[in-house]
Amino acid sequence: MGRAPGRPAANANTLSRTELLEHAFEEFSERSFNDVSLRALAKKLRVSDSLFNHHFGSKQKLWREVVDTIIEREFRQLISELQLDPAMDNALSMLRSYISVMLEVAKRKPAMFKLIFNVLSDDEERAKYVLDRYLKPYMKIVDRALALCIERGEIRSITNVTLHTLILGSVNMLIRPEFAMQGIEDSSRQGIQVDSLVDVIMHGLIPR
Repeated sequence: MGRAPGRPAANANTLSRTELLEHAFEEFSERSFNDVSLRALAKKLRVSDSLFNHHFGSKQKLWREVVDTIIEREFRQLISELQLDPAMDNALSMLRSYISVMLEVAKRKPAMFKLIFNVLSDDEERAKYVLDRYLKPYMKIVDRALALCIERGEIRSITNVTLHTLILGSVNMLIRPEFAMQGIEDSSRQGIQVDSLVDVIMHGLIPR
């Protein structure tokens, strides 16, 4: 009796669905969507070509599941840590915390943000999905804290886009430190320091 279409051969090496997602996550973080080949990935993992199709159906569905499991998990935790209380005594400290949390996550989880940045320059539909589902909810929280700080006179008035640029530009350098460290000998081997980045961002916001 023949096997059902799309099912991997019975004697093929196999990996669990979770393991396949983790390997696909690594692949999508290092390459653009169009440059990822499921056949090449299957060969690299020594599994049947049909295993990814059996579990996920297509590369697009695999990408979506990678995003909605691995990135969803991290951003859900990040957002849960950010709570804005309009009655807080020090909104400026809260804004600093929001920025610091994002940069710390980027430093700890560079592959996740590499995937996000790959998508933002890759495809309009996938970029919109990642923006709407993950980046915008974070930025809205930051924007509310920014507005409160400006209202209280704790920082000078700047646009949301300016602060977004500072945050995302810092994230981009944290996940690709080789660009920022070109020609620099890092004798301390500490790389880019999040606290120093946040200090520069926040000091630039202090009223003149």
